[in-house]
Amino acid sequence: DTLTENFRKSQFDVISYQTGLESVEARVLVYKQNESVLEENIKLLNIEVQLRDTALTTLRQKLDTTEKERDDLNKKLEKFQTSSKRLTDLLASQTSEKAGLGYNSQVFTKAMFDCDNYYTSESDCDRWPSSNQYDRFVLSCGYHAVPPPVTGTFMPPKPDLVFHTPPSDENEHLAFNVQISPTKPEQDLSSRPSEPIIED
Repeated sequence: DTLTENFRKSQFDVISYQTGLESVEARVLVYKQNESVLEENIKLLNIEVQLRDTALTTLRQKLDTTEKERDDLNKKLEKFQTSSKRLTDLLASQTSEKAGLGYNSQVFTKAMFDCDNYYTSESDCDRWPSSNQYDRFVLSCGYHAVPPPVTGTFMPPKPDLVFHTPPSDENEHLAFNVQISPTKPEQDLSSRPSEPIIED
């Protein structure tokens, strides 16, 4: 009896070991399949990382170029602002010199051409201050003074009638070179009356 019980126990143990081994082998197959899937996923992730790296490098290059363009535009804007301020100063000085000729001193001012105060991306005109310094047609002292017309100051040049070339010979007169013709006129001109005849 003890032998049969031991044999049955050993058979039961062998069956349990076999089922355990089969389950382990099945797990190993699942792990192998999962490993291949995971390797493919890893490859795809590596490709995505490389694509993102290339996209980042292109974006950085674009950012660098746009920053350089922005710096160039800022330099050009500064040059334009300085030149416009110089031009404004020049025009203001010229108009202040011509204030007696009817030019108003409010035509050109620094605040009018100051781009920093009025630089905005919006296109509304409500932000500009309502002041008469931007009116170019403001009358000063009632009317614009006009200078009187210039008269009698222009004389046309006289023609130069003097000949500066001396004659080659003092006895030779080119203007009075007269030749006597051998033929006589058909009518006698000696009997002409000296006074005109008036008939009624």
